[in-house]
Amino acid sequence: MTDTTTLQRRPGTLSLRTRPTGWVPPEGSYAFVLGSDEPGYFGRFKSLDNISVEVIGGWGSASHVRVRMRTRSQLADLPAGWVWKAYARIDSDVAWSFDLETGVTRDYYDLAINVQGYGPPANFSVTLIANGPSGSAVDELEIPAVYLDDWTFDTNEGLFLINRTPQPGDVGVPVDTAIRFDISDTDTDVDDTNTQVYVNGVLAFDGTAGGAQSGWGASIGHPLVGGVTQYSITRMGDFDSLEVVEVRVVSRNLSGSHVLDETYSFTIQDLTAPVVLAAVSRDHMTVRVSFDEAVDDEALDPANYAFTRREGPSVLVHAVSVARVSTAVVDVTLDVPITRALLYRVTVSGVSDVFGNEIEAPNDFADFRGFECDVPADRDFELWKMLSRASRDSDEDETLFRTCSVVQEVIDLLLCDVDAWTDILDVDSAAERYVDQMLIGLGNPFDFDLSVDDKRRLVRTLVQIYQRKGTALGIIDVIRFFLGLEVTLDEWNTSPGWILGESELGVDTILGPSDRRALYTFDVVSLVSLTDEQRAIIRELVDYMKPAHTHLGSIVEPTPPTVIDHLELGLSELGGDEWMLH
Repeated sequence: MTDTTTLQRRPGTLSLRTRPTGWVPPEGSYAFVLGSDEPGYFGRFKSLDNISVEVIGGWGSASHVRVRMRTRSQLADLPAGWVWKAYARIDSDVAWSFDLETGVTRDYYDLAINVQGYGPPANFSVTLIANGPSGSAVDELEIPAVYLDDWTFDTNEGLFLINRTPQPGDVGVPVDTAIRFDISDTDTDVDDTNTQVYVNGVLAFDGTAGGAQSGWGASIGHPLVGGVTQYSITRMGDFDSLEVVEVRVVSRNLSGSHVLDETYSFTIQDLTAPVVLAAVSRDHMTVRVSFDEAVDDEALDPANYAFTRREGPSVLVHAVSVARVSTAVVDVTLDVPITRALLYRVTVSGVSDVFGNEIEAPNDFADFRGFECDVPADRDFELWKMLSRASRDSDEDETLFRTCSVVQEVIDLLLCDVDAWTDILDVDSAAERYVDQMLIGLGNPFDFDLSVDDKRRLVRTLVQIYQRKGTALGIIDVIRFFLGLEVTLDEWNTSPGWILGESELGVDTILGPSDRRALYTFDVVSLVSLTDEQRAIIRELVDYMKPAHTHLGSIVEPTPPTVIDHLELGLSELGGDEWMLH
């Protein structure tokens, strides 16, 4: 480093080789951090200020240096003419470079440099640079981060497809993206005239025919790094939303010793608004709405759901709350019970998918019918039929019929509740409030915060817990039930003592402890380390389940291994907590 810049004066936990907070390196726990691992840090820069990490010397018989890295760019737009760039080079030969996109974090795993023909004293380096107008400076520029994981030296020979953008498997790729890649050979140069590129099965570039085919654009470059050809293929028009783009590259080198035929794919960004697939009335107070894709948290706002009546007479309902069932399904709770079997429509507004595409007509609504209980086949409980024929015949304007229809809705709701009363007796189907009553009726002694499923399990198991109260097996089982932990019991007094009618004095008689408490004390031995909450629950469970005359001595846990906090170069601070002499 010949000049101390803002990038170069902050080594230690925020740059250079460290265990970063902003990334977990795939190849290990450490990475080189160029820039600032701390987001939102600003500094003064002049154009071409940079910081690099460099491998000095050769790399043996390697054909390529392959790199894994992540970039986290600044959040705010940069001043006019400024851009953060990352690039790699061998000595002065630039192998690849790209601009960091504002507000974007991206992983790169397809980066490689052809080092065939290079050797000592050639050096390989990766650089982060603030690139602005010549001679200019800026006082406040947010510092990004380039996380550089360990590189590998590839000794394989052949023709390779490297530095692909978009990378294989990328998702959310812009619709106007260009397909860029390098073809690298370890023997001679790439034969451009014998290179073809197919996109979704369509020939986009043909070297033998001179280049780009109809509907496509293409450019070819030859960097200073030997044996490499850079290609850029552009489509005349955008790709479709969510289109899976398959790229096939066929090539050979000039000598014919190496051939290439490789296919990879990436997925275009989602620009399609979500669609309301269906709505179903699950009970009198709940309507389930399903979308064709994951939706954002605006889907949890009841104000975004409007219900209209499509048939009558029926009651008008409004949404009062929304609960998420899955990323694409929600349950909407109504203010009043919905009218049985009649047609409604729910219209959704203000809801977007996770990519920000807001729902819009005509895909914003779904029709459904009000919840209808199962009716016994032999039931005939229609109020209108219960009236005399004379009353029905005299109802010429249907006023009486409509009145009976309104009252009939209330009757149907009451009958539905009557039919469902047996459900409250079934622990598997009863609502939570009834499960709570079942536990009260069984005399539940445990005051733990349980989910409704765990409450159902406890109802089915509580009698067995009572039966095993006062036994070692009961203590072990109840800890397993509530905490899912396996424990054993270790009695302080392991001697059998005297057995009346069996023990013989001086033969099988063992002198027991003189401390009466020790005679009836035991430890709970856990196979794993416990939290404070788990220890408290175990003590409460043991206190209830143990025989009255016995005592819990202690809860024994595995001894954690001794961890020596070694001195770490670039991380430890003299006199700090992470500096330990051992």
